[in-house]
Amino acid sequence: WKSTVTEVEELVSSCMQADEVLGDLINRCKGPEDPGKNELESGQEALIRSRMKMAAAAASASGGAPGAGSFRQPPHQMRKQKSRKERKMELLELRHELARANSELEAEAAEGAAHDDGGQPDAGTSGGG
Repeated sequence: WKSTVTEVEELVSSCMQADEVLGDLINRCKGPEDPGKNELESGQEALIRSRMKMAAAAASASGGAPGAGSFRQPPHQMRKQKSRKERKMELLELRHELARANSELEAEAAEGAAHDDGGQPDAGTSGGG
């Protein structure tokens, strides 16, 4: 009986050592993750969603289907040459939109972190006010 227990303990010990070695190899092979890419992709998706919402709202305000007017005309007639001022305004709008999307993502990440910390929200961010 004791010899069987000793054999099992040796097997378990060798398995634990092998598990540690494998875990170390997995961590080394993964390499550094690039969280910035995921944030960038999420930001781009947020921009696309907000633009789709704005296009749908504009289409419903004009009484047409979302995006219907933009596809009926040939591409060369859809676009007019933008002035420098229009480009500058569009760039400012895009920057604002990106900043807003980033702040939303940061807020979601903070909420997720609060939930990961045992469900206790930070004392400064309690919503009971």
